Amino acid sequence: MSEAIYTVGSGSILQQMRLEVLANNLANVNSSGYKVERPVFKAFLPGNEEGTAPADSESGDATAMAKNYHVEFVGTRIDFTKGQLKKTDSNLDFALIGHGFFSIQTDDGVQYTRSGAFSLDGDGRLVTHDGQPVLGEGGPIQINGNTVLVDESGAINVDGVQVDRFALVDFEDRSRLKKIGNTRFQAEEDMRPIAPQKDLRIRQAYLELSNVNVIKSMSEMIDVLRTYEAQQKTIKAVTDMNIKAINDVGRPG
Repeated sequence: MSEAIYTVGSGSILQQMRLEVLANNLANVNSSGYKVERPVFKAFLPGNEEGTAPADSESGDATAMAKNYHVEFVGTRIDFTKGQLKKTDSNLDFALIGHGFFSIQTDDGVQYTRSGAFSLDGDGRLVTHDGQPVLGEGGPIQINGNTVLVDESGAINVDGVQVDRFALVDFEDRSRLKKIGNTRFQAEEDMRPIAPQKDLRIRQAYLELSNVNVIKSMSEMIDVLRTYEAQQKTIKAVTDMNIKAINDVGRPG
């Protein structure tokens, strides 16, 4: 088969992967605390089985890669840039300002999130939307009272008495965090949480919105679709040319 078919076919797969990642980002534009994912690819030069350094669709020209190399999808990179804050009417909504995460107790161990859309379960525990307990320095946060006030440091006061403090953490290398679902993250076994920087603050009755740039994502989707269409036309042209060459072999002049 023609080398061109492999190259263009590889590029077509690249565009499909880009489209899937972009579509998932757009689907979560209204998910509080959602962090954009960006596809990462490895490019293989002819005769170089090891491949070049990975490049992503933002820092590298994915369309140019598709035209000149064999490429392989190796995963996604999480963009941890902050989202805008939105004021809500709930005193159980919290937004983080600065680098750091809330700690969540799950059946699979402690996980981390930037989504502070919490509520109370029937036992008075502060929980996530799917019922997982939010952790304080004393364990799962328990709220028994009427008036809940949280200061910027994360201290939780119920009816004027401090009952706990949010267990806020950060990581030296956030790029190694594994996304669980859409808004939670899990650390690898050898990763240890660290104390967040002192400028990390909590704002009560606010939520951090997703950091999805809708206009940019839509523009990228249009680019993906146009590039994919052009690649399919190229594949058809190369195939037609090969068929013609095969049919013409041995034909009397």
